[in-house]
Amino acid sequence: MILCNQRIRKRDKWRLPLAASLLICGALSAPVLTPQMTQEEDLKAALLLSFVRFTEWPSASADTPITIGVWNQSSLQSALEKLVANKTVNGRPILIRGLKNSVDLKLCQMAYFGSLSGKKLQEVLLATANSGLLTVGEDERFLQSGGTIHLFEDDGRMSFEVQMSTLSQIKLNISSKLLRLGYTVGNDRRGRVKQ
Repeated sequence: MILCNQRIRKRDKWRLPLAASLLICGALSAPVLTPQMTQEEDLKAALLLSFVRFTEWPSASADTPITIGVWNQSSLQSALEKLVANKTVNGRPILIRGLKNSVDLKLCQMAYFGSLSGKKLQEVLLATANSGLLTVGEDERFLQSGGTIHLFEDDGRMSFEVQMSTLSQIKLNISSKLLRLGYTVGNDRRGRVKQ
């Protein structure tokens, strides 16, 4: 098991203590996080699946799939497809969809934008405002641009921060079990606070 205070090499920044914490709190079942999970995309995929597992979408029908969109990152899309094969979340099947434009976002419950930045990121996030779409990205200005969850490196480890006001606007709820493992931004302080 990964030690929580273990320093990790730069190329393995995504092999984070967070993955072990998620495993301990039940976010990931044993088959999801395996010793072979060494690639960055596999760890990102596991983290994205944890966000799906701990998010409640309002008025979700049990028979409709949860669709995760991935913006122009075929390797992460493949890792997610392998990870979610034949799996469900609260009885709902999970679909992975490649995204090339903002029209594709209407079919998703969650979208990952990677390092998409600048004006294009702002345009895409503006198109998703108040749509109930959980957005995840890595650009340092992701939350300020209207995104929901920002993935980043924190002292050599992977972490995340959640913009609680955006989460409230899109009427989604993320379990405090998961929020406690990351940072929260805004008035709701269920996660850690960045110094």
